[in-house]
Amino acid sequence: MVLVDLRLPGMSGVELIRKLKRLCPDVQCRVLTMYAESDLIFEAITAGASGYLLKRTNPSEIADAIRRIHAGGSVMTPRIARRVLEMFKHPHAPETAPSDDHRLTDREKRVLQCMAQGEARKNIVDGLGINTHTLDYVIRCIYRKLHVHCAAAAVSTAVREGLVSPNK
Repeated sequence: MVLVDLRLPGMSGVELIRKLKRLCPDVQCRVLTMYAESDLIFEAITAGASGYLLKRTNPSEIADAIRRIHAGGSVMTPRIARRVLEMFKHPHAPETAPSDDHRLTDREKRVLQCMAQGEARKNIVDGLGINTHTLDYVIRCIYRKLHVHCAAAAVSTAVREGLVSPNK
């Protein structure tokens, strides 16, 4: 796992993420930065970042986020999750029917809906009556079925394809 700031001397953090993902596709890159601009968030996520936290995040939450990413999850602060959702409220691509290979289970759809609403992991676990390991497994299944690598991409794909509603 690599923690990446977006403003680095000599190279942008987004460029570093792209290079790392090309060289080692399994590396988990998590952005830890003070920048919350939508374009930077989008660039980092599309480059392959598996999480995006702001530096003002509580240190214990950062440590927890590292554990979650290591377990296969993705992490965003609620503020960043909201920005990501705003970016995808009006998708530019025409609405398409979900692909057959998406075939999400009811539990996967419920978790994805919670993610789309920016719910904290603890709230998802408590609300669905599952443990954190089960949640991590369900999220990995969602990523695999939607052919994505992070929560933002999963949510945007699900919203665009009508699998979940951003306003529920």
